[in-house]
Amino acid sequence: MLIWVVDGKPTVWVQAWGGTDPIPGVDDGGMKPKKTTPGRFIIQSRGPHSTHKWPYSLIPWGTRLQVERRGRDHEGVVMYEAGMIHPRWRPVSSVIPHLTTAQLKKDYDDLYGKTGMYDDDRDGIPDRWVFNDFGPWAVRYYEDTNHDGRLDGKEALSGEMIHTTPEDEAENAKGVRVSLGSSHGCIHVSPRGRDKMLAAGAFTKGTPLLIHTYEERLPAGWRP
Repeated sequence: MLIWVVDGKPTVWVQAWGGTDPIPGVDDGGMKPKKTTPGRFIIQSRGPHSTHKWPYSLIPWGTRLQVERRGRDHEGVVMYEAGMIHPRWRPVSSVIPHLTTAQLKKDYDDLYGKTGMYDDDRDGIPDRWVFNDFGPWAVRYYEDTNHDGRLDGKEALSGEMIHTTPEDEAENAKGVRVSLGSSHGCIHVSPRGRDKMLAAGAFTKGTPLLIHTYEERLPAGWRP
């Protein structure tokens, strides 16, 4: 649970899930999961997150997509907008090797089914990249080891962050109950929970973030 505390009093509560210990025999996707690190941190920023550690997160959420027909490729080639660099449009497979158009259609169908969301032309490929593992944006934080209220010296942003997932975003968009799942160490929240905390001011730069151990319990009267 994430709780926004003002003047020592809890004011906003949202459900949240942290990381878990590795489960024997379960594929961890190339990164060993762990419990979310407890401690005192400071919010540094929020924004789209891209990383090479998760293939689908190499492309920022919301990046425009289009399908280009080439020769005998009846499925077409999915292209993403690379920004101002040349060429402006590049194959998705150039950054995520072996990702086929057919697989992308399956990925989209698994998330949105036949709703047509993000797919105005109904070709089975979304018009924007909705597969980034960190959702539209993530909240970054750091441990202020020298207690000066700034990210400096040998301090670094934590590899753990607060974010949604593509599954969370799809369930929210379809109006069904968001089923949060455990992470590899990050803190998962629902899109509504994230936006509720944002509106309250909880993700403002410089805000203290206290992450408790899994064994600790809420004080009496702190539950919503």
